[in-house]
Amino acid sequence: MSDDGDENSTSDGGRTVSFVKLGVKNKPTSPGSDLDALQGSTEFNGDMLLKEKVIAKSKKRELQGLDRRNFILHQRFVRRDFNACKALVKEMADEYSEMCEYPFCIRGKIARMEGDFREALIWFEKAQLVNPVSGVYMREIGRLYFLLGSHIKASEVFLDSIKLNKKDWKSYYLRAMALYHIKQDSESTFKAQECLLTAPKTARHVEILTFLARLCEQRNDIKLAIEAQKKALELEPANLDLLTNMGLLYARWQNDDQAFDAFGKALSYDPAHPQSILAAGSIIQTNGEHEVALTKYRIAAKNCEYNGPLWNNIGMCFFGKGKCVAAISCLRKANYLCPLEWKICYNLGIVYNAVQQYASAYHFLSSAVNLNTRSTMPYMALAVVLTNLDDNTNASKAYDRALQLDKNNSAQIRLNYAIFKAKQKELKKSAESLQEFYKAITNKRTFSQEMMFAADNLKRYLGQTDKCDEATHTYSNP
Repeated sequence: MSDDGDENSTSDGGRTVSFVKLGVKNKPTSPGSDLDALQGSTEFNGDMLLKEKVIAKSKKRELQGLDRRNFILHQRFVRRDFNACKALVKEMADEYSEMCEYPFCIRGKIARMEGDFREALIWFEKAQLVNPVSGVYMREIGRLYFLLGSHIKASEVFLDSIKLNKKDWKSYYLRAMALYHIKQDSESTFKAQECLLTAPKTARHVEILTFLARLCEQRNDIKLAIEAQKKALELEPANLDLLTNMGLLYARWQNDDQAFDAFGKALSYDPAHPQSILAAGSIIQTNGEHEVALTKYRIAAKNCEYNGPLWNNIGMCFFGKGKCVAAISCLRKANYLCPLEWKICYNLGIVYNAVQQYASAYHFLSSAVNLNTRSTMPYMALAVVLTNLDDNTNASKAYDRALQLDKNNSAQIRLNYAIFKAKQKELKKSAESLQEFYKAITNKRTFSQEMMFAADNLKRYLGQTDKCDEATHTYSNP
């Protein structure tokens, strides 16, 4: 028997089976060795879990950039996929707790393009809260107030935008627009002009110079308006609208030669430019060359048929040629295209008065007076029509209103008033108005020969009446 096992024998039918029992000798172990091994494995597993958590957090932080999906939003916006943009903006706002300015800006632009200005205002205000130092969002908020008709509030917001970015010329331009539209009077015009003049690099932007020229024109400062328009043309010499406006300013300054030069330059770039043809034709028409003007208007009518001022000028050309039926037809079409244009109503009243349809003339001249209560000519024409209708009381009121509004010392109003008073046998007032007429024409380079003929006839009538009165007075008092 060895030390490694014990041997046992059994007998089974003559056969002997031996079993050997093997023994294993274990090394002696201390009680703390198992505990140390368990503790080591636990620490290893804990380190691995900690590393995995750190890696997961770092990956999560890398994927949570606030602008990581801005390019996707921009692509959908430029493709005008607005529904997808709205869904993505809502998703990004929820994910980033409304701390994303670009999605709010895009959402505001979409609302503004859809015509919902109040909703657009809410979105741009949210973008402004995320980035309070941005003058762009403040400017967009001001534009929305302007579109909503709150011009005073818009001017205040634009002022805040200027404070945030003093080099933003668009804020100066838009604030001037808001100041002008508050009342559209002389004071508002002056404030808007001051705002434009304080803008940085004023002479480098066509929009500012064009608006400045418009403001100067409304203040009757034609010379300064022409200078502003010239600077704008230096920046864009091929701009047809600028050339046309320049020609109109020269025409208002009674410088027809330079006006024609401006219109000619515009037509050299585009021979069928409707505004230039219309402006050039109006000067030709004023000089009495109606057939030449009609030739110009035919070219413009081919490219711009639905133009109220064009048909108005065509109608007055026919009226100048004595074709009153054709004139009325063209003016009625102009009135259909531009029903709120007082000059068309005024011309219709003049033509109807010429064909002795005084009721129709009164209808259109009343419309002209209601559409423009600050012009003298509709009141004077209305007074003439009321005289033809034998309504002398209202005719006298219309003349008084025309004289009250007249600031340019119009010779035609004085002459018509003198004739009216002479018919009413108020010879003293008639003579006084006739003297004012002669004073008014001394400062004018051109005047109508028909007016002079009528004034001379009235003067002879008043002189004969005075002689008649003197003779009657002498005969009654020998």
